[in-house]
Order: sequence, then structure tokens, then C-alpha cells
Amino acid sequence: MNIKNENYIQISGWMINELDLKGNELLVYALIHGFCQDGKSVFKGSLNYIMAWLNISKPTAIACIQSLIDKGMIVKSIIYNKNSVAGCEYYTKKSRNIESELQKIPQKEEKGGKEILPPQNKKELKGSKEILPLQTEKKSEGGKETLPGWSKNLTMGSKEILPNNTNDNIKDSATAVKKTDFEILCEKYFGKNAFDSDFPRKAAAFFSKNQINNHDLYFSFIKNKLSEKQKINQVKNPRGLAYRLFFQSDIAQEFTEQQQTILLKKQNEEENQRKVEERKIVCPCCGNKFLPDYISSCPECDFDISAFDNKEKVIIHKKYLKLSDQQKTDYQNELKDIYFSMNTFIDLIKETPEQRKQKNVLVEQKEKELNIKYGLVS
Repeated sequence: MNIKNENYIQISGWMINELDLKGNELLVYALIHGFCQDGKSVFKGSLNYIMAWLNISKPTAIACIQSLIDKGMIVKSIIYNKNSVAGCEYYTKKSRNIESELQKIPQKEEKGGKEILPPQNKKELKGSKEILPLQTEKKSEGGKETLPGWSKNLTMGSKEILPNNTNDNIKDSATAVKKTDFEILCEKYFGKNAFDSDFPRKAAAFFSKNQINNHDLYFSFIKNKLSEKQKINQVKNPRGLAYRLFFQSDIAQEFTEQQQTILLKKQNEEENQRKVEERKIVCPCCGNKFLPDYISSCPECDFDISAFDNKEKVIIHKKYLKLSDQQKTDYQNELKDIYFSMNTFIDLIKETPEQRKQKNVLVEQKEKELNIKYGLVS
């Protein structure tokens, strides 16, 4: 984007004296104010537009805008076009403060059936040395009203025609001034128009000072605090009390400590869960993952934990799991008969180690025959 030689930005004395702005923040503020100083219009320029005008990097442009928002000097709104594509628009709080002055400008008059525009209003407003011309001429291009000279230059080839200080270019509700995040949260928790118009600016500064990032949680926290006090004592002015609680430093500190406690608890829970997951074992037959505490077999398929590394037994048990319920019942009954017939309590007392060894071989042989019968081994 090329800046033309005739383009300029107006920096008023009050921007320095009253707002204490300087450097890039001063230039960004002045650029935005130039578009919205009529009290109705907004700045819709992109980051590239700001970067080109001030010859700064993208991170610097973003940082300047965010700083001005945090200080409550400009208001940012999200808008959507007809294709549901999101965009941003900005206006300075100062521009809305001069709205009452602008209303004093004479309206359009009709003389002899011809429309006559009011003369340029050069009255100084709010300490400003000069207000940029809002409307000096109207030119027709294909039946559409265009911007006056200096404003047209500032559009820098933009496809959109910015509104001037007449009602002719006011757009539909899709481009009307949107509510700020603070206004939306305030209405959500405390009702419409619960606090004064300066509340968003104060809230932004308060959050910045106390390093509160989760605004929604803080509003909810104040709402709960108000409810607690209402249960104890009768509150005559709930909104007034909510306002006072909102800006109390000890309340903000309590909120921060509460969030830190919640965060620490969550981290401990995640760490404990991680340790539990590390201790779990996976059944090689059914894939079930479980803690091996106080159990000897898989709680899902009943496979013996001590045989997890025995590939032959794993293959047999996998085939067993594919049997029908009736086949499983029959198999288990026959397996029990083998063990009970070969290992009575009296036999265990009387038999010698050699006899026990021979009997174990016989049990293994019968178990293998059973497995062959049910197709568990070849």
C-alpha cells in the first residue's frame, strides 16, 4: 500500500495533554479518531492499513491497538458481512463524547425545493485546536454519494465508502455499533444497563492492573459474591453493591487466589492420573487396560496375569474368547472336572513329590486334549 503525498493524520493537542499519549500509540489513536470523530462513523481499516500509514511492524500495530483498548480509549467490535466473514471496527471513546456538540450543527434545510447543506462547522470541541472537515462537498458518481476530498484520500483504494456526518450513508444494522465484551458480560450477569457508561473503560483498566485474564469467570465470581451477601443480609441496592465488589482489590485478590488454587488442584489431579495410567497394564488377549492391584486375572476376560508373557496360552485364550457362551460353559465345566478328579485334598496330603509331578503331567495332557476338542489348539 502506497501513501499519497496529500494524505495526512490530524494530531490534536488534547491527545497529548489529556490522554498522555505518545509515540506509536498516539499515531494509531489519531488515525482511528480521524475516521470516527463525527460521533457516528467507525474505523474499519485493516492491520496492513495501519502498518503502512505508521511504517510499523504487525506485532507493534497489534500491541498499540490492544494497549489503547485496555486503557479504555478505543472500543473494538466484531462484525460479520453477508458472507459471515468476521471483521473488526473501532471508534474512540472521545468521538462519542462529542456527539452532543455535533447535534448542535444545523440540519439540512429546504429552500425553494432545493437541498442546501449546512456550512462547515469549525467550532473547537473539547479543547481540540481543529476538527477535520466532516463534509465540504457532495459528488455524484453513478448516482452514489461519495466522500469529500480528504476523506476519499484516506480510503486508499478501499472498496467501501465510509459514512459521513449526514444520515444518507448510515448503513443497516449489520454495521451498527456493536456492544463491547464488557457490556455483554455485564448484561449477562447483572442485567441490561446495570452500570454507568464508563464501566467498560474502568473494568478494562482494573483487569489490566490486577492481571485478570478470564473476564467471564470474574463476572461470575462477583455474581456469586453478591448472592452470598444477599443470603446473609437484605441488600437494598444489589447493582450498586455488585459495582463496589467488582472494583475492590481484596475481592480481585481473592479471585486470583481461588483461580490459582483451582489450577493447582487440576494440575495435581492430572499428575495423579498420569501416574495411574503409567501403572496400568494391558491384557494381551482382550486389550483391556487396568491396574493389577489385588487381582490375579484380567477383569474383562479373566485371563491369568501371570500368563501375560506366555504366547502359547495367549493364543489359546484368544480362541477361547471366540467360542459361544454355551461352548464356554461346557469347556469350563470339563476343565473343572479334570482338576477336581486329579487333585483331591487327601491326594495332596499323601502323594510324594514324584507322584505330584506325574499327576501334573497327566493333567496337562488331559487339558491339551480338551483344547483340541474345542479347537483351541491344532
